Amino acid sequence: AVVVATLRALKHHGGAAPGDLGREDLGALERGLANLQRHVHNVRDVYGLPCVVAVNHFSADTAAEHALLAARVADWGVPLHLCSGAAGVRGRRRQRQRGGARAAAALEDGGHRHLPVCIAKTQFSFSTDTSLLGAPCGHVLNVREVRLAARAGFVTLVCGDIVTMPGLPAAPAAERIDLDDAGQVVGLF
Repeated sequence: AVVVATLRALKHHGGAAPGDLGREDLGALERGLANLQRHVHNVRDVYGLPCVVAVNHFSADTAAEHALLAARVADWGVPLHLCSGAAGVRGRRRQRQRGGARAAAALEDGGHRHLPVCIAKTQFSFSTDTSLLGAPCGHVLNVREVRLAARAGFVTLVCGDIVTMPGLPAAPAAERIDLDDAGQVVGLF
């Protein structure tokens, strides 16, 4: 399982003000690591899955912040990968089902019990309540929609007030973008 994080989000969980997330703040990062550690614990120790942490890199990230993160994740015995770009994903047909727990039961009855589950929720909290920072306990995860991506082979639980991105078409525009012999980008428009 891949746990995706950003230094900005971890500093947010450590109490940094929204306007300060682009500035180096090792103290806020250290405090916010409790959030990431809880995610890693749940994936690895509760669900028994091998785990890797992927960190989306932003230009304001500093070497000191990445070093602190790398040291803590190494202490947890989890591989860490720095991601500085995004790869294209082929489109998929999604079946949407409303109604949270009822929809999940219908997917199980329909033979989709074996599929992995992706939780889509706010990045601002471990819970679905954006005011609960760090690694809160005792909250309820509100599932408002269940999406089956049958061809892609997973189920997404949409939780709280998250807005998701639409799926890509079968032939995304990225497949037409290239460099010509002169080094110029072609295929953008």
